Amino acid sequence: HRYLDKGIRLDVYLKDNENNVYNIEIQNGNLANIAKRCRMYQSKLDSGALKPGEDYANLKKQYIIFVCTGDPFGEGLYKYTFENLCEEDPSIKLGDESLKVFLNTKGQKGEVSRELKAFLNFVEESTVQNAANINDLYVAQLSAKIEDIKKDEELGGVFMTLEEKMNELAKEKMAEGKEIGIKEGIKENSLSVAKLMKQKNYDINDIIEITHLTKEEIESL
Repeated sequence: HRYLDKGIRLDVYLKDNENNVYNIEIQNGNLANIAKRCRMYQSKLDSGALKPGEDYANLKKQYIIFVCTGDPFGEGLYKYTFENLCEEDPSIKLGDESLKVFLNTKGQKGEVSRELKAFLNFVEESTVQNAANINDLYVAQLSAKIEDIKKDEELGGVFMTLEEKMNELAKEKMAEGKEIGIKEGIKENSLSVAKLMKQKNYDINDIIEITHLTKEEIESL
């Protein structure tokens, strides 16, 4: 979480290796004035992005992403992406490197990846049963980790929200990519998910299908 002035709280605030900024917001229900909210977030993110006297060229790319449990623009798209274009000639981009993306969990139209559809499906109904029906590795990771946190007695019954888990997983993946390489990181993630699923008594065939591990690897956990 990151807090800005005038009561603005960012659900997830991330920077990648090139210091590009990602602000991810989970929007349940109220979609009123969501475009103007996005405008306010952009202005606040930019306000602290440069030091006094620093050149504007040093501003990094900025992505503001709203995950909405409703259709913010009523056209049935899975994803609405906006950037600044010239009104007289839309082929001319302003080039300010700021992108706004609105994801719609109730979307039915548009060309998006199977993985994004799976994620939106899970956000719409974040249950263990739905996660198993979706049959996607990343969704299985989210579901298993969330359920594991819920049962962790050390947290005293305080559940982490979905956006916090997304933030945690993103940081884990970045760290794993740096330290042990992408392939090893994927394998470690699969083993971690398989272990959690095994603890929760998932059928071994479902674990194999989701994690792509062998029966021997899973039984050895």
